[in-house]
Formats: sequence, structure tokens, C-alpha cells
Amino acid sequence: MAQCLEVLAWARAHDGRHIEAAELLGAAQSAWQLVGVTLPGVGRLLHRRTAREVLVGSRLGESRLAMLRRSGAALDIGEVLARALGRGAEPGDLLSLRR
Repeated sequence: MAQCLEVLAWARAHDGRHIEAAELLGAAQSAWQLVGVTLPGVGRLLHRRTAREVLVGSRLGESRLAMLRRSGAALDIGEVLARALGRGAEPGDLLSLRR
């Protein structure tokens, strides 16, 4: 699931859906930590993750990227799956609730 969330986040970033990408990057990181591993295939995959994070950070700003990643990491599994499938609350909604 973690790798699927990573790739989906990269795709959303590529499509210009930066808020969704940032939240999914956070959810993916949380999933990697939950299973106790890091992104496999470190070379090429890590390069792709880093490139997408730079892209999203340049569009949203680093502080907003960090907030959205934390928001995504805090989602429960149902919320993560809803986000991944494009259902449920709009990306970034948790941020507005926490302000």
C-alpha cells in the first residue's frame, strides 16, 4: 500500500494536483513507517520521490508542503483510501479544521 500511495502521489504531482500529492506523500511516509521499511529500490524510486517533493514544494511553498504532509500522515486508513480513490473530504480539509 505504501508504494501504491507513493506512485499515486507522484502521479498527482505530475498532473498538477499538488495539494493531493502532498497529502498522499505524507500518508505514504506514514505507511512506510508503520511497516518499518523505507522506500524500496532506493536509487531510482528515491530520485522520483525527491523530484516530486521539489515540484510540489515549489508550487505550494515548503511550509505548506510540510503541513499537508503532516495532515496526510494523520489520516486513518479509510481516509487515505478515500483520498487515493478521489472520494471523501477535499484535500487540505484537515488543515482548515486545525487552524
